Amino acid sequence: MRSLFLKIFLCFWAAQILIGAGLFALGLAMQRGGFDRFFYGAAGDSLEARAQAAAVAYEYGGQKALYEAWRFSLRPHPEGPEDRAGASLYAVDPLQPVAVPRLLVGPPAPDKAASLIPEAAHVGTASLAADDGDAWIARRIETRRGGYYVAMQSLRGPHDHNDPFHEWRHPHPDALLRLLVVALTLGAVCYGLALYLTAPAIKLRQATLELAAGNLAVRVGPQMGNRRDELADLGRDFDVMAERVESMLMSERRLLGDISHELRSPLARLQVALDLAMQTATGETVGFLERIDHEADSLNVLIGQLLTLTRLETAGAEARGEVVNLAHVVGEIASDADFEASGQDRGVRVVNLEECIIPGNANLLRSAVENVVRNAVRYTPPGKDVEISLRRESATEKPDEPERAVITVRDCGPGVPEEALTRLFDPFYRIEGARDRQSGGVGLGLSITERAVRLHGGKVRAVNAAGGGLLVEIQLPLAPPAF
Repeated sequence: MRSLFLKIFLCFWAAQILIGAGLFALGLAMQRGGFDRFFYGAAGDSLEARAQAAAVAYEYGGQKALYEAWRFSLRPHPEGPEDRAGASLYAVDPLQPVAVPRLLVGPPAPDKAASLIPEAAHVGTASLAADDGDAWIARRIETRRGGYYVAMQSLRGPHDHNDPFHEWRHPHPDALLRLLVVALTLGAVCYGLALYLTAPAIKLRQATLELAAGNLAVRVGPQMGNRRDELADLGRDFDVMAERVESMLMSERRLLGDISHELRSPLARLQVALDLAMQTATGETVGFLERIDHEADSLNVLIGQLLTLTRLETAGAEARGEVVNLAHVVGEIASDADFEASGQDRGVRVVNLEECIIPGNANLLRSAVENVVRNAVRYTPPGKDVEISLRRESATEKPDEPERAVITVRDCGPGVPEEALTRLFDPFYRIEGARDRQSGGVGLGLSITERAVRLHGGKVRAVNAAGGGLLVEIQLPLAPPAF
């Protein structure tokens, strides 16, 4: 179970149900104890009244009158739970507890209940509940003539009084309904409590993902409302951190842009001076000046890439202000790249080109795709081709999302180490085997691609192809159809 919400909800709910069940069982036990006391008292009073009449009849009319009175008392009474047919009457002497009681009428007491007779003769009343569920009561009877008797009978209660789990094994329908209502009520309360406790954590997680995706303006403080607990404090601390990160990154981008702009002016003057020097240079000086001019051009390209990257970092909705035909853009890039690669015995081949229309900026998209294609041409060995494909694809993970355009560029180079794939699109990142100037630039081309694609709501990834080489895939959401 990975969900914190489910853990809190189920733990609270289970705890509340256990507490409720314990209180319910305690209530049943207390209720059963009170019922038993009432039950034994009512049965004993009934037995005492009947035995009193029988004892008086015995003293005035003898054994025959006793039998008649006892027979009359055995008539069925549906409201009584006692076993009147099993009642017995004994003559006793309370002054001699050890004396054997004399049975006057009724069946003899069983051995396990025989001790009730002297006990009742001594204290006045006695009861016994055996482990097997049988129960007896005994009452002492005193007559005006000074006679002492003990009446005894077995009990047949409406349930097993000695089974503490009887109510659980045979619950009343009303009890089950009440228990269900209590469980559902507790579930609703625990659900609300779990939601209240985990809602800030969910919002904080969403904000963290947005911050990781590049949305530096995300904040969670306003979503916390009037909460003043530790989770709300954590959300406000997150806002402080996000604000600090945003400030540092924006300062870094401004500094990078300012430096790039400032470098343009001396670089332009350097190139003018080189052109003037080339007009009067002779001999070996020409070769040195050409090398300086080449390095100045490389520096100019680097500054241009830095400015482009800075512009992409601060760009917004204006990046998606026009309708772009991707098939036209990809076709032009493939044609230009194939012409340039042909001089190096390489080629660029389009294997699939479907019509795809997206909202965006044509120049940014061209730069994004072109950087990937040029990088693929650079690493493809002579005699091999770079393969480009453009196709429409439905979103399988989220069916409610629109279709997307998928651009794939595959080279025939050596590929990239697996641990470096996730960092290919970081600024200035280059793998160890590509440090020399001949193998590539300074590591900004793919960074520009990633920023441009992200501004258009898409994503880019790189994987090592099954047959060798590197495959870069660009996914861009298509424009909704016009009706």
